[in-house]
Amino acid sequence: MDFQFDHTIDGHQVKILNIIDEFTSENLAIDVEHSIGADNVVAALEQLVIERGCAPAFVRFDNGPEFVAIVVGQWCASHGVGQCSSIPVRPGRTHWHLKPGRPTFNSRFRDELLNLWIFDSLLEAKVIIEGVCPVLVGLSDPRCNWSGLKR
Repeated sequence: MDFQFDHTIDGHQVKILNIIDEFTSENLAIDVEHSIGADNVVAALEQLVIERGCAPAFVRFDNGPEFVAIVVGQWCASHGVGQCSSIPVRPGRTHWHLKPGRPTFNSRFRDELLNLWIFDSLLEAKVIIEGVCPVLVGLSDPRCNWSGLKR
């Protein structure tokens, strides 16, 4: 799980929660809001349990307050989910689970959508990211083709 940030044309923050399966590189969920807290993270995980029929064995996240909050720990404990913390990566290095030369979902998402699109509002960001791009959820390869989107 990780967050990405963007902003609307008037400067309001857009916060994006991406939940990625590290083993398959499948994007399991995307949530777009102005603010996403620990309760939203738990709600996204709970929705995945409903959709998939079971909880993951482990979740990996950084030490951001949304992830290390008590409510997230309680959810993990109540579902038998192990928690792994990401170690910050120094420039020139990659996480142990990434193959060299293989772009991450987040890097492709940033390069191929967020850097090219200026959102007029949160609603537009939600529609584009969650609605117009349903291929993001369930995508088993992080390589997306955004060329069909026209501004």
